[in-house]
Amino acid sequence: MTKSSAIILGLMFVFAACRNNPDNTAAHADSAKAEVGNGASAAPALQTESYSGMMPCADCSGILTDLALQHEPNTAEGTFLLRETYQGKPDTANSFNTNGTWTTSRGSASDPNVNVIELNAEGGTNGSRYYEVLPNGDLQQLDNEEKRINSQQNYTLKKQ
Repeated sequence: MTKSSAIILGLMFVFAACRNNPDNTAAHADSAKAEVGNGASAAPALQTESYSGMMPCADCSGILTDLALQHEPNTAEGTFLLRETYQGKPDTANSFNTNGTWTTSRGSASDPNVNVIELNAEGGTNGSRYYEVLPNGDLQQLDNEEKRINSQQNYTLKKQ
């Protein structure tokens, strides 16, 4: 596991821990027992898929990109955390985190038979980002019109 992947996973555990309010733990436990006792099933654990790669950069040596997609089992949507670290830049303000929601759709502007992941940043200020799911599970970044980027440079995030 790369250092940045470990950081992403660590951040996700911190976010998950922050959601647990110690004052409400007993109430949640009682509520969960009541739901299970009434025949309802408990909520499934969230799953995380991690991707990493070095994306091209116009004014640096590359952008180390780590993407964590979090979702419930057997769903094609959830939340994400994207960490981009600009390489070859001063240590101050060279790393940026973006979080939000993601969905999966069928077909892109380049190919109607592929699955596309759309990232929507919280607050909607950065617009959407699109990634084609490759047959091996890696993600290939698409442009803003969901078309493949025609370049010799690498726009792939490898599944970890």
